[in-house]
Order: sequence, then C-alpha cells, then structure tokens
Amino acid sequence: MKLLIVDENPEVLDEFQSLLAGTPHTALYASDGEEALHCFEQTSPDAVLCGLMLPKLGGLELIKEVRQRQPELPFVLTAKTTNPEPILQALSLGACDFLTKPLKPVMVQRTLNRIESLSKGFPNVGLAPECLVQESLTLEITNDFEMIPQVAAVLTRDLRVYKLIEPRDQFLVNLLLKEALENAIFHGNLELSAQLREGNFEALHATARLQSKQEPYCDRKVVIQYEVTRNSVKYIIRDEGKGFAHQNLPDTSDPENLFQNAGRGLVLVHNFMDEVFWNERGNEITLIRYRKRRA
Repeated sequence: MKLLIVDENPEVLDEFQSLLAGTPHTALYASDGEEALHCFEQTSPDAVLCGLMLPKLGGLELIKEVRQRQPELPFVLTAKTTNPEPILQALSLGACDFLTKPLKPVMVQRTLNRIESLSKGFPNVGLAPECLVQESLTLEITNDFEMIPQVAAVLTRDLRVYKLIEPRDQFLVNLLLKEALENAIFHGNLELSAQLREGNFEALHATARLQSKQEPYCDRKVVIQYEVTRNSVKYIIRDEGKGFAHQNLPDTSDPENLFQNAGRGLVLVHNFMDEVFWNERGNEITLIRYRKRRA
C-alpha cells in the first residue's frame, strides 16, 4: 500500500519509517495539514495515518477535507491523548481506526493488516435503491480467518444502496465486522487467549492454524445471520465455542475503555452500532444499526 503519514513531530515520522522498513508498504510523509492535503491531491495514497494536532490544518479538519474528496479512503487517527472525545469525533467524521502514541508496533501492524485485507474493494450493486426492500442471508464459515475480509465485504456490500451508512463509514463497518468475526474464530471456536492476540501476529496465526486442525476445534463453525431492510441492518454472529462471561467485559459505553486493549474493539462496535447484545452463554452477538435521518 501507499501510505500518507502526517505528524508534526519528526520523531514520530522517523518511528513510522523504521516500522515500515522491510514491509511491502511505501510511505509519503508530511509535517502539517496543508502539506498533507497537497500531497494527498497529488499522489492519491491508499490510506492516511494522521496526527491529531497539526500546524496550519488540524487532524480533524484534514479528515473533513479528505472525506469531501474521497469518502471511501481509509483514514487512521494517531493521537497522544487520554481524552476519548477527539477520537470519537474522528470516528464520527469517518476515521476507520486510531492509534495511540507512543506507537506500539503490534498495533500499527494490526491496523495496516486490516486496512490491506479490506482494501480489495466493496462490490457495487447494480439495482436502483427503490427496487430493494429486504434481504436476508445465512452464512456458515470454517475457522479459516484469512477469508474474513471477503465475508465482511459480502455482509456490507448493500448498506450504501439501502442508505444505511455514508460512504465514509464503509471501511469502519467492515473493520467492526472483521473484529467480531475474529473474536468468534480466535476466542470462541479456537479458544485462544486474548493475551496471544495482543502479541505477535505471526504466532497468533500459526497457533490458530494448528488449533483448527485438532479436535474438537476442527469441526466448529461460525454462523452469521444477516438481514437488511430500508430501516436497519442486523447481524447475528454465533460460534460453537464454550462462550464466555460477557458480563465481565469492560464497560463498552465508557469511552475511556477505548485505551484498553482488552475489549477495545467492542467499544468501537458499541460506538457505531445502535444495539449490541449477547446471548446468555456468550457465544452469540447481535449487532443492529438503524437508518439515520439526514438533515
């Protein structure tokens, strides 16, 4: 991928350069918002990673400018803050994820991996919106986590046609479904620990591949029920694991938990979805998003 990385601190830009060394990604660097906007218009990057506090044009303002020009471009906020408000504001403006400073290599890798895997495009529907009333779909997938991006694309391909999301939200909703499906496979069916997922990704994936070939994990499936109408979209994701005590999760309604690795993805899910709830066993999650009235 071609990345545009924007930060006023040269040390942060150097850190990104070091983290990207040896990867297939290329990067363009800018130190203020106006320079970044000019670079964006001239080079058409595949993703933007942008600091919150920038000279000339701040990070939130840059999101707005980029969104006006290319609504679907993945935009990641990087911020040195313990205040969740600007992060939530960035997500509401169309950022698909955020990174906190000082940067953690594993989190940078995780974000870039997700953006790359979800950048294969979102299928367009040829039907006119007035033709579409309701759709439902049931999928049963194995524990092959590498197919998750394709599954997420299928589950979100019609949301914009039904006018349930803005173009800027496309990447975010795909990322949130990817999070939920990974939870179902890694923690549900394969019973891998959260600590393993927070560590080295190669080790996580190697362990998952090994575990998925063994009893009783090899026969477990993830079932996804999807229903979309002109008013809402509902996802039900159920694994065949033992479940867990979801009552003990961090309070997902508390924005402060954005900064906790455990349950961080679920805070993002709760921030975007209108209803989120588990079954009693803890092996099934329901996500509902309602159509928003436009001003």
